[in-house]
Amino acid sequence: MVLDSGLEYGSVRAFGAIAFGLGLVGIGSLVEWFGTTVVFYIYVVGMAGFFLALWGLPKPETTVAPDYRSEAVRLLTNRRFLLLLIVGIVMGGVVSAGASFFAVFMRDIQAGDDITGIAWFIRTVGEAVIFLTMARIGLDYRWQLSLGVGAYVVGYAVYGLTGAVSAILSVQLMLGVGYAMFNLSTVNLAHRFAPEALSSTAQAVMTGVGIGAGRAVGQLAGGQLVDMVGTQQLYLWLAGATVVALAVSLAFFLPGMGTAMAVEDPDAS
Repeated sequence: MVLDSGLEYGSVRAFGAIAFGLGLVGIGSLVEWFGTTVVFYIYVVGMAGFFLALWGLPKPETTVAPDYRSEAVRLLTNRRFLLLLIVGIVMGGVVSAGASFFAVFMRDIQAGDDITGIAWFIRTVGEAVIFLTMARIGLDYRWQLSLGVGAYVVGYAVYGLTGAVSAILSVQLMLGVGYAMFNLSTVNLAHRFAPEALSSTAQAVMTGVGIGAGRAVGQLAGGQLVDMVGTQQLYLWLAGATVVALAVSLAFFLPGMGTAMAVEDPDAS
């Protein structure tokens, strides 16, 4: 909807990152006062507000194709979109598993919940900065994807190799930047690779089938790995999986895989 309206996706998405960072501070204090269950009440109220806000949004001009299955198959014959989908599946699992067990990992290395909150806040700052500034930087989407994935390789390797809180905090900004780059590049590349009539279908396949399926697998596999090897070793496994995603993302630089994908290209919006 954002891309079809002609707005810059990162500027809109930045509000989510900023709200998340502020929420960490505000909700953390409420939990101290009222207990953990207050989180669920806040979630219900917030989602009700979100639902009501949707009624005020204009109906997008582009809708999901009527024959979703055949159009999705058509997309999967596009080798560039297929490679992007593979990266989305792997990264969906890696990011999901890593985020889910981060608080457990921090407790295992004797870091308090307050430090965990600080770590998330630092990461969110990195996200918001990139979401707000990437359009001005004008970095090629392929570079955004590769650098974003590479940030997770380094960050999770640090988790797996050291339990020092200072080292963990030092990579949070990089992980926030990496997440924002990954998010921006997948949305824009999916939009770019799909024919105009299938742009909404491409986003649905990328988010639902790709990143969504990856998250589900990441949750299941992450839990199994934590039981088998522990939380710190989990991140070494995740770093290894991210190397695979990085290798696939670098394939976009091969001849014939598409050029002129810079943010400033008018077709990007």
